[in-house]
Amino acid sequence: MTDNIASDHLELITQLNKVLSDSFSRFPRRQNDYRRLIHEMEKKHNITGVKYPAANCVASHIKPLAQCEVYEEAHDKFNGLWLDKRMDQLFDKGYITFTDEGVVIIGSQCCDERLNRLGLPRNEIHHISPLLSEQRSYMQYHREYVFKP
Repeated sequence: MTDNIASDHLELITQLNKVLSDSFSRFPRRQNDYRRLIHEMEKKHNITGVKYPAANCVASHIKPLAQCEVYEEAHDKFNGLWLDKRMDQLFDKGYITFTDEGVVIIGSQCCDERLNRLGLPRNEIHHISPLLSEQRSYMQYHREYVFKP
């Protein structure tokens, strides 16, 4: 009886390891596919309003990947923005966010020196293209749960 339980337990662990291994081996490919989707959408809709070389940009999740509740949210092209890597860091950390109309909102904790280096001085109003209607619920989440006013 004990041998059967141990054998079943070992088989379950082996299967779980295989599933996890397969998932992690496909992760980079999925990230590349997602990046390609966001980049293509950026070209069509000019989301960020600024053109950077692709090597300097990332496909940034609006609702953070770790907080997506279902697979479809995590891989939805409308849950993404094509951002300069430095701006992405500010966005991911909640130092900046965007209104649905495309106005950049800068949090009080964001360093003025860093903003100036990015060409986003705090005393000026900065705009990007308005968000697509499909992006707005994701950005609402970002404003409520990620952004640090």
